[in-house]
Amino acid sequence: MIRRERNGYAADRRGEPHSRARLVAILVVLVLITETAPLELALVYPAIRSMSATFGPDHIDKAVTLVNLAAVVSIPLIGRLADVVGKKRVLVGCSVAFAAGSLVCATAPSLPVLLLGRMLQGVVGGVLSVAYSLVRDVFPARSVPLALGFVSTGVGVSGIAAPFLGGALVDGFGFRGVFWFLLALVVLLLPALIVIVPESPMRRPRRLDAAGALLLGAAAACLLAGIGVGARSGWLAGGTLGSFAAAGVMFAAFTWRERRTASPAVDLSLLASPALRATLLCSACGMAVLGAIGYLVPQMLQTPHGAATAYGQGLTALAAAGWVFPQGLAAMVFGPVGGLLARRHGPRLVLIPGLAAYGLAATALSALPGHRWQFLLVAACVGIGQGLYFAAVSNLVLDAVPAAHSGTGTGLLAVCGQLGAALSVTVLGAVLAAHRLPATVHQSGTVPGIGGAAGRNGAASYTGDGVSIAFLFAAGLSVAGLAVALTMSHGRSAARGGAAARGTIAGR
Repeated sequence: MIRRERNGYAADRRGEPHSRARLVAILVVLVLITETAPLELALVYPAIRSMSATFGPDHIDKAVTLVNLAAVVSIPLIGRLADVVGKKRVLVGCSVAFAAGSLVCATAPSLPVLLLGRMLQGVVGGVLSVAYSLVRDVFPARSVPLALGFVSTGVGVSGIAAPFLGGALVDGFGFRGVFWFLLALVVLLLPALIVIVPESPMRRPRRLDAAGALLLGAAAACLLAGIGVGARSGWLAGGTLGSFAAAGVMFAAFTWRERRTASPAVDLSLLASPALRATLLCSACGMAVLGAIGYLVPQMLQTPHGAATAYGQGLTALAAAGWVFPQGLAAMVFGPVGGLLARRHGPRLVLIPGLAAYGLAATALSALPGHRWQFLLVAACVGIGQGLYFAAVSNLVLDAVPAAHSGTGTGLLAVCGQLGAALSVTVLGAVLAAHRLPATVHQSGTVPGIGGAAGRNGAASYTGDGVSIAFLFAAGLSVAGLAVALTMSHGRSAARGGAAARGTIAGR
């Protein structure tokens, strides 16, 4: 059924307009349910050292990257499924899968089981993109840019509470407390999602291409493996070259299949649009920077202070939250601000300062600040970039693709973001591993909340040079994204709340 509007309000399935109060209720539920994606990251990052203490430091970065890989595989299917069976139904299904993954992680007796649960949780990567396209289908066009800013601001809400909540859970219950909380949260939100949020009237019946999605995921996995092995063993090592060759073969097979199947997992014809290509590149760079900062800063703050780790603050996970909470506050404010600016002046103008703020923050962190006020300022800078970035890219992608392809377009946005974050954390893990302090080096004190054993032989510590290099790498990624945004022709005019539904793809 084609969406109808009356008196400026989106119509429901019977053609009756949604009231303002109903639209507010829908928006609140969507903000809360999409909160699971950023909240999962915000809670898990402070728990990395706790997981490292339990399962050992080797391969613990996979607790982050496997979520990204699972998202890469599932997001194309989720986006296509959302266009076929309905976006609300897909949101419900993703929430159930995420809850199951949380249960597996909370009870995991070993690292392989934990990683299995993390892969199940990876489906949450598609929730935000489906919510973006659902907003487009349900809200009146004029309200879409601002509504997208609020949905994006779910990142800010989680950013304010999550550091303190995650710190308390990790200090009191270890990493398992984080996953029990995530399970309880989703179980509580599901009834509200089912009752309050309407189903999208937009449908585009197509077959699902599971084989194509798996080929894309396999190519990404081989690429990440090659980067990890190359950084540790050398770029000309047999394992490195073999992994890159396998990634090339898988990607070629994926491209061949997608161009010949009637219902591809990823509609490569959308990539003919320069507007979409530029948006996706900026998305990958922005998420890579955000993932790098989120991965590094909690470990930096929780590392014991010593001669070899002068950057370390020796904080508990909860105490560390008091050093980074301005990030969430700034993101919550600048998400809606970014939506308003996008509606008035164009999303490109919002994206540029967002990426610049990311780069400034990463550069400042590479200097290894040692005072709380410095971390507070940097965290606020990250939050400003976060709010502006998410508001900008969501509007950019929806203005670049026709309404019938909105689920696929936002799915592509999420895939590129997840790939960027996975590549970033993989490189950072390899850089830090190359600068790991030997077990014989003892820092003064241990990290409260994860036990003395963690300080001795569990969670690893790294040299200051390694941490600086990691942050400079993140700063370089922000510069790359900024270069693309500055040359982008798309997004210079006011956001329209989605491209026209006539089936054309934006060419600029």
